[in-house]
Amino acid sequence: MSMRDYAVDEYGLLLDEKTMKALAKKICEGYTDEDYDEDPYGFNEDVEAKFGNIDYISNFTGQAFKLTDNGDDDYRSETAYFNDDIVYILAADNAPSLFKAAYADIDEMIAEFRRQLGNYLPNFAYRSHIKHLVGTYYG
Repeated sequence: MSMRDYAVDEYGLLLDEKTMKALAKKICEGYTDEDYDEDPYGFNEDVEAKFGNIDYISNFTGQAFKLTDNGDDDYRSETAYFNDDIVYILAADNAPSLFKAAYADIDEMIAEFRRQLGNYLPNFAYRSHIKHLVGTYYG
C-alpha cells in the first residue's frame, strides 16, 4: 500500500459527527455516546454497512461548497474548510458526465437522500447539507 495524497471530488450529503452519532443510536442496538469515545471508527463501520455509500474520509484537507439550485458551486455562500479533518459524506448515487446531467434538479437529489435516510433523520435539513466536497486525503 502506498502512502500519498489522493484526490477527492464528491457530491453528496455532508454529515457531521453529531448526525453520525444520531444515526448510530438508531441503527446500532445499545449504542451510546461513550461508545464513540472508546472507538471513534467502529460506529462508522456499522452505519456505513447499513447504507453502503457513506464515505468516511480521514486526513481530509479541502473545501465543501454549497450548491446553487442549478447544481453549480456557490462560491458566494459560506464554504466549509477542512485541514487534516475527518469528514463523512453520503455520496450521491448519480454522477455527472460530459454528455448527461446527474439529476434533473436539486429536488431530485434531496428526494434520493430522503429515501435513504428519511426513516432515521425525518427532520434533517437535507438541502443545506448537500455539498460538493473537493480536496485531498493522505493514506
